[in-house]
Amino acid sequence: MNEENKTSEDNKDEGSPASSKETSDKNSKPVKAESPDTETESSNVKEASSDTEIESSDVEAASSGTKKASESDIKSEEKSEEKPKKVVKKPEDIKLNGIYATKLGMSVIYDSDGSAIPVTALQFDDWIVSQIKSDERDGYCAVQIVSGKKSGLKKSEEGHLKRSKLTSAVKFTKEVRCSSVDGIQPGAKVSLDSLKKGDIVKITSRSKGRGFAGTVKRYGFGGGPASHGSKSHRKPGSIGMCEEPGRVLPGRSMPGRFGFKTVTIRNAKVAEILSDKNVLFVKGGVPGARNTLVKLEKQVLRNQASA
Repeated sequence: MNEENKTSEDNKDEGSPASSKETSDKNSKPVKAESPDTETESSNVKEASSDTEIESSDVEAASSGTKKASESDIKSEEKSEEKPKKVVKKPEDIKLNGIYATKLGMSVIYDSDGSAIPVTALQFDDWIVSQIKSDERDGYCAVQIVSGKKSGLKKSEEGHLKRSKLTSAVKFTKEVRCSSVDGIQPGAKVSLDSLKKGDIVKITSRSKGRGFAGTVKRYGFGGGPASHGSKSHRKPGSIGMCEEPGRVLPGRSMPGRFGFKTVTIRNAKVAEILSDKNVLFVKGGVPGARNTLVKLEKQVLRNQASA
């Protein structure tokens, strides 16, 4: 009986909480001992991964360095293969005996004395030399100049303008006579300094077109009686002759087309030149409407020619 009681008490002691604590302590102790080993292993793995990342970055840096080196080598080879560019000198601006300008309209400028001078404003555009004519080849000395642009370039025009390096069709093609063509090259620009203030020039341009007009407007006929009942207020009147010669002589003033003719004005004076705006002023009126092309040519006076 005593032995049975002892065994039961021993069993009770084993099932008590104190015994469970002891067993848990025994089981937990080896776990705590193993944890630092696992931490060291994980740290070693991290160090290994960091080492691999450093190695990969080094490889990338090396590859990028090789790429940059190869690109620099290619660029240096291309530069060495490129030929030195030829420096093309642009022809200098030339001065001619005459120039062409576009009519802008009339205005007034004031002299140093304060007197008003009626003038015509002319716009000077870019004119480029397209051809040079000499005595040996063409029989006379002249410079062909062109200006403006338009659409529809023909093959013949393209070949003609090739020397002056123009790629579009031109609006105006003119010639200016000169005594010598030495030093003038195709592609050169005409300078506004060809004329200066005070020069005496000869102006040539087209007059305004006024259509079909009668003799009163066209020639200034007086017309017939203006009183009531007259049937010939603006008629030209009789144009015929007697039996001898029995015909109308050529040149009789009669109704017809009025204006739109080439008109020349001599002894015109250059009043002012604005080089920064490419505008020049000529004293007095100039034939033609606005945007009319006007030729200004230096005029030699008789006293200067005799001297």
